[in-house]
Amino acid sequence: MNLIGAIRLILGLTVTTAVGWLFVKIISLGEKRPFLEEKALGYGLGIAILSLSFIDFWFLGLKPTFIYILLPWIVVFILLIITKRITLFRTQATRYDAEGPITFLEKFLLFGISVEVIHSFFKALVKPIEAFDSVAMYAIRAKVFFEAGGIPADFFKTITKAFPNSGHPPMIPLAEAWIYTIMGGLNDLLVKIIFPLFFVSLIIIFYFALRGFLNRKAALIFTFILATIPQLNHYASIGYADFALTFYFTAGFIYLFKWMRGKIKSDLFISAISLAFACWVKLEGWALFLCCALIFILFIMLEFRKREGFIRLITFLLIVLILASPWLFIVKSAGLENEVYKFESIGANRFISSFTNLDRLPRILYEFQKQFFGPKKWNIVWIIFMALFILNIKTVFRGELKYPTLLLILVIAAYGYSYLLIPLKPGEPINWNVGSTLSRLFIHFTPLAVYWIACVCHKKGYLEN
Repeated sequence: MNLIGAIRLILGLTVTTAVGWLFVKIISLGEKRPFLEEKALGYGLGIAILSLSFIDFWFLGLKPTFIYILLPWIVVFILLIITKRITLFRTQATRYDAEGPITFLEKFLLFGISVEVIHSFFKALVKPIEAFDSVAMYAIRAKVFFEAGGIPADFFKTITKAFPNSGHPPMIPLAEAWIYTIMGGLNDLLVKIIFPLFFVSLIIIFYFALRGFLNRKAALIFTFILATIPQLNHYASIGYADFALTFYFTAGFIYLFKWMRGKIKSDLFISAISLAFACWVKLEGWALFLCCALIFILFIMLEFRKREGFIRLITFLLIVLILASPWLFIVKSAGLENEVYKFESIGANRFISSFTNLDRLPRILYEFQKQFFGPKKWNIVWIIFMALFILNIKTVFRGELKYPTLLLILVIAAYGYSYLLIPLKPGEPINWNVGSTLSRLFIHFTPLAVYWIACVCHKKGYLEN
């Protein structure tokens, strides 16, 4: 890659983050957030907004050039500057700034987190896309989009059906196509930069979520625990969609819980938009959204039984459905399918027949315990989780703590149930399917588990000393 290409990539990623940052400013309704939190959200939302712009142009039958994609955001930027809704060089002071000088332990934790971040970039950029799903499901589609100058008119009707899982949401291929567009050419090494950037963004929003109820040292400890989980670092570098889904789900539940505590509208908007983007990354995003929706409904029924609460619930659901449903329309109209879940044939009979598949349970439970007791991939995060759960069985279902507890249980149960729902050929064992996919699924909700551990430790006062 020449110098011009590198400059284009840096400028393009800066513009991508700036677009997401502008979007955060628009929906924040004057609410001030820490500088780094805004930029981390900006990257995650920006890459989704700009890559999914390809879908908008496809619906309109237009070619998505670099200028056409950015033009609306240039106008928005100018308007926000004129109306003084944003400032370019002044950062917002927060209560997080007034905790005194950084200690040796905090420096050590920051150093460890930085090493993990650098390691994820190194692993991502040292070799090109090579994992099977990364190539077959994402990279090839991305190159089709780039070479065609957008999504070909017949892509969903014919072309995509030549690839595995034609019903797989297209956000990651579109994001890679956006990076190719930025660079002005194909590059199987640098296109992977989007994944460690998701890793950095995840760490930042996770840290600031913890700072909502923990001091700086405690928040850094749990952020360090998350950043050093081997499986997360691995998937932040190999080009799979799972880490992007992890980012959007984590943002979704973090800002949902923030809204539950503070009732700030913009937190609810960010949560809903993040979960909508999760649905564009992988089909599992819909399951994660439904789990969050159930927790939201429970919260409204128990804590917020006012007309305003139901309005917020309806708003939350509508935002997700309006933003995510165009993909369902494309899947239905083009007759796309998913080779694993086969959702095109799902119905009442599938749900009923899933209960005839209970003979799969021993193998499913066996694979789950391998993850729970697998320090090679997860350090001892899940062992800590189980110990805290058993020792505090009553506490975790009381007060605010019951909501992350129930969300984690719902997600684990939903993923476990999905293996009962999957249709198999006669005589085909469930072993291979569970064994080859469960460790990936665990990535999606591991940040939730670490967040839950932090909440329990805070509630029980384990962090006071």
